[in-house]
Parts: sequence; C-alpha cells; structure tokens
Amino acid sequence: EVADLVRWVRQNHIDVIPEIPSFTHSFYLLTRHHDLSQVPDEEWPDTYCACNPKTYELLFDVMDEYIEVMRPKMIHAGHDEWFAPYGLGSCCGGRDPGEVYGEDLRKIHEYLAEHNIRMAIWGDYLLENVRGKGFQKRKSPDGWMYDSPGAMTPQQVKELVPKDILIFNWFWSEEEKGELNEAQLDELGFQQIYGNMEPGIHNYQERSKRSTLVGGAPSSWAATTEFNIGKDLLYGIVGCSGMLWSKEALERTELSRMTQARMPDIQRRLSGVTPPSETGDPVVPLDISASLNLPRRESTFAIDLSGMQEGRITVGHRIFELGGADSIRGKAAVVVGTEGREPNPLPHDVDAIKVGVDATSLLFLHACAKPATNKEAYRLIWDSDDSADLLGWYEVEYEDGLPEIIPIRYGVNILEWNWGQQPAGSYCYGADLVACGSHEQNAITFFALEWTSPRLGKVIQQIRLKGSRRFRGAVTGFENDFGEVIPNNAVILKAISYVKKRS
Repeated sequence: EVADLVRWVRQNHIDVIPEIPSFTHSFYLLTRHHDLSQVPDEEWPDTYCACNPKTYELLFDVMDEYIEVMRPKMIHAGHDEWFAPYGLGSCCGGRDPGEVYGEDLRKIHEYLAEHNIRMAIWGDYLLENVRGKGFQKRKSPDGWMYDSPGAMTPQQVKELVPKDILIFNWFWSEEEKGELNEAQLDELGFQQIYGNMEPGIHNYQERSKRSTLVGGAPSSWAATTEFNIGKDLLYGIVGCSGMLWSKEALERTELSRMTQARMPDIQRRLSGVTPPSETGDPVVPLDISASLNLPRRESTFAIDLSGMQEGRITVGHRIFELGGADSIRGKAAVVVGTEGREPNPLPHDVDAIKVGVDATSLLFLHACAKPATNKEAYRLIWDSDDSADLLGWYEVEYEDGLPEIIPIRYGVNILEWNWGQQPAGSYCYGADLVACGSHEQNAITFFALEWTSPRLGKVIQQIRLKGSRRFRGAVTGFENDFGEVIPNNAVILKAISYVKKRS
C-alpha cells in the first residue's frame, strides 16, 4: 500500500523523502529495546547509545525496509533536540558528546551512501549559537536537574560531518539570529533549506540569494488528517510556495485573501468529496424569519450589518435568501452567545428552526462576532478537534428524534463577519467565503458551511443553534494541555438553504 502511494506521488512529479528519526526521538526503536538506550532504565527512552553496535543493526534493519518499499533518493535522519541526560551509565564511556554525535552521523551517512541515498538532518546541533557551548543545564518536569549536550564545536563539525548532508534549518527567525545561522552553515560548506518554514521570513528577498539556500519545507507535527492539514497548514503552504517559486513574500493580508479564495478548490481536492450543492440538484432557501433575533447593529460586540445585501444572492450553485431587516421586526439575523470568561448577555440558544424536509444537505450562511483562535493541532495532540475554538453547534433533529451535532469551530468552518476588513493570518478551510456587503467598501463576509445528511430518506424536522459555554481550547505553548477559558463571542446565522432530495 505504501509502495503504491509512493508510486502515485512520483507519477505526479513529487519525490517522497521519508524521515526516520535517528539518534534522538528514537522512541520507536527503543521502547522494545531499552538496552540500547543512552540513559539506563529510562521509561520512555529517546536517545540511543551510539557506541553499541547492536544499535545500528536495529536502525539499519528499519532503514532497509523503508528503502525497499519507498526507494527514496534522500532520507531525513532527524538528529535534533538532544535533551536526554548524558553520561549517567556506561554508554560511550564518558566520551566527548560532540564526537559521539559526529561519528553517528558518519555511520549513517556511509550506510545511505552505499545505497546511493543522500542524507538530510535537522542542523541545530551543528551550531553553538543555537544549542550552546558545552553541557547545558536542564530541569525535568519533576524538578530533577541534569546535564545534556550542547552543540558540536566548529572544529568537530569541520572534521566529522560530511558536507553533502542537506541541513534543514529551523532556526531562521530573527529571535534565533537566523541570518547569522545560515551564514555559518554556508561557511561550513553545507547546503540548507528552511525547515519549519513559514511565510514572513525577515529580509527574505536578500537572504534567498544565498546560493547554498536551496529551498524550504513547511512542517506538520500532528496526525496526517484532512482536518489537521486543512485548518493548520494551507496558509503556510500557499505563502511558502509563493516565496520559493517567485522569490516574493506576500503581505499577510494579501496572503490571507489569496488563501481563502483558493479554499473551495483545495477543500474539494483534499477531501475528494463533491458537495451535494454542486451535483445539479436544486438548492432551496429555507424561511428562518420567525427565528431572527439580531438587529442590524448590536452593541455588545460592535456588530454592524447595516451594509448587508438584501434579497436573494447566488454564489456558484448556492442560493441564499438574505431578506430585508426592516420587514421582519427590524431583525437581521439569528444570534447566540458564546459564553466564555464572563456572562454573555446574548441568548445561549434559539427556538428550533423548522425544516420538515428530507434534504440531501443543509447550507448554513454564518459568521462569528469577533476573531477567536485556531491553534495548531499539535498543541492538543490527543484532542486535535479542540485546538480550534468551539463557538457553538447546530443540532439537526430528524423526524424520529435522533439528533446530529455540527460543531462550529473557528478557522475550521467559521470566521468573523468583518474578516474581509483585516484578514491577516487567518483563513477558513471548511466553509466558503460569501461577500455580503452591499457595496465594495462594505467588507461584510459570511461563510457557507455545507453539511451532508448521513441519514438520507429521513426527514429533518428542525435545527437548533446553541452557543458553547466556558470552552477551553489548547495552550499556546508546547505543554500539550488545555488553556484558559476563551473570551465571549457570538455566532451569527444569516440564512439556511437545503439541497432538495433527488427524485
């Protein structure tokens, strides 16, 4: 199966570079081979003993399987974040850690070279500016103080590290003194690419002229799922692609608009699913006028829909009825409050919106009151869904009483109503932008979420909209934990349509 996938990727002119973590991050090797750990009796061993020949019997056996199945031209061998305690047991007999690190690189490099495979690594332990000189003091979660190795010395790098190893440089930011770091790698004789690349690299046009800087690679540190890739990576991929292929870094607002404009096509390609509204069946607006409870202007969140279009709008195959506020008790939309750190004066839910049809899909035209957060999935690795703020949900109730829940998550299927005025850095993967301003200057933006019914043939009786209460998403750092309760917000529902059941 993996070989077939690699073959298909190559047919589309892409080379697959497997990353096989070596030396560090070697849990996958050591959980069943604790005797090969650098740290004796470690419960979750991270770093293998590079002085034990059996280590390489195991490592190269694993690499052989990758090579046989994938036939790569290059293998990334890791070698970053050497945070394990050094010198606690008999491993390597108190040798200089820089020499141990360099010899490990040479052994792997020679093995891959025998197979005509180029080697790549993360380059942080080649630079003292990044990992420090000599041993570094560290503190474990339970308070134990220990020493871990710093970087190789410049002389060790010159003497021990083969210069045809491609360096993935993740330390390119201004905070890491990035321009100095890439100059040092250049002087040491390495080619490099920007690893963990993101749009907005300082002074990129000048830095990209360096002949040894040969590319870049955005990174994903979470499960390879449509949800994670869709919500986290596409802004970076679009932005970095432009930088690498055109040498120009787009301003953040322009890049966000460009990314969002491409979402409908990208989402359909990435999911492999064509929405029912695009299959030729009729799209019918639903009358939700009886549930409207939001005036054109609302002071709690400074919502101003006075420049909203009225009447029926068509976006591609999708049709929505926006109505007119003055004709329905002066109300312009349905709103529920997201209750965060304090009480929210807006209603937590609304009376059920009647449907009464056997629909193939429902289309919700909605937005939120203000920006929220969509943190990377790896900030909450066991619960990646909740890394995007939950603002509320739709309860779709069928004729037999069984409900289906549709979560409303920031950056996944909703953004703020005035996103078009200042969209820097954000986009929405799972719902398409619909410009709703009556004039070009009125950047009122709602987002069309299409949900396909999993119970075709069952009548959808009604829909309830509810706001979340005291939701806690992910932390901003690497603690991999829940963060604080999110601030108050609101979900604004402007229209609902449905795709009529195919007869």
